[in-house]
Amino acid sequence: NQSNSNSNGSSTIATSSIIGSARSHSASLSTTSYTTESNQVSVTANMTEEEYHEYQRNETIKELLETEADYIADLTIIQEIFIDPLKKETIITKQDVNVIFSNLQMIRNVNSDLKLALEEIYKQPPELQNFGATFLKMAGYFKLYTQYAADQDRSLQQIKALRAMPEFVKFLEECQLNPRCRKLTLLGYLIKPVQRVCKYPLLLKQLEKHTPTTHPDREMITQAI
Repeated sequence: NQSNSNSNGSSTIATSSIIGSARSHSASLSTTSYTTESNQVSVTANMTEEEYHEYQRNETIKELLETEADYIADLTIIQEIFIDPLKKETIITKQDVNVIFSNLQMIRNVNSDLKLALEEIYKQPPELQNFGATFLKMAGYFKLYTQYAADQDRSLQQIKALRAMPEFVKFLEECQLNPRCRKLTLLGYLIKPVQRVCKYPLLLKQLEKHTPTTHPDREMITQAI
C-alpha cells in the first residue's frame, strides 16, 4: 500500500510538472503576443478595416508557418539527439525508449506532412488559401496527441527510475550540452507536443477572426476549430 501511495504521489507530481510547464509557456506566449500587438499599432493605424483584417490574417498565417517550422525542428532534435542514439547504444533497453518517447516519431511524421501542406497553401493567392480544409483533413491524425498526453505520466516515471543509472544521467547531461539542444533538458523537449497541440485552436481562432465571411476559408476554419 505504501508503494502504491508513493507511486501515485510521484504520478501527481509528474502531472503537475507538465501542467506547470504548459502554463508557464502560455504566459510567455501571452507576453509575446502583447508585445507584438503593441509593435503593430503604428503599422495598422492608417489602414481601413478590410486592410487591417487582411494584414492580421497574413500575420497569423506567418506565425502558424514559422512556429510549425520551429516545432518540427524541435521534434527532429528529439529524434536525432535522443531517440536514435539511445536505440543504437545499450544504455537503456528499446522498451525503455518506447515508454519514454511514446508515439513521438509518428507525431513527427504527421506534422512534417502538415508543415509541407501549409507551406504549399501559402504559395497560393490569398483569396484561394484554404488552411481550414487542411486542418480538417489532418483532424484524425491529431488523435495521436491524445495517446501521447496519456503516456506522459508513465514516461516521466520511467525517466525518474532510469536516473538511478549513471550512464543514463551522463547521456542526458551530454545531450543538454549539445549546442542544438539550446541547453534544454529532455523533459523540456518532451513537453513540446503538449504545448503545440494546445496552440492550434488559438491560432485557428485568430485566423477565423480576421478571415472575411465571404472567403472560402472561413467556414472550413470554423469547422476545424
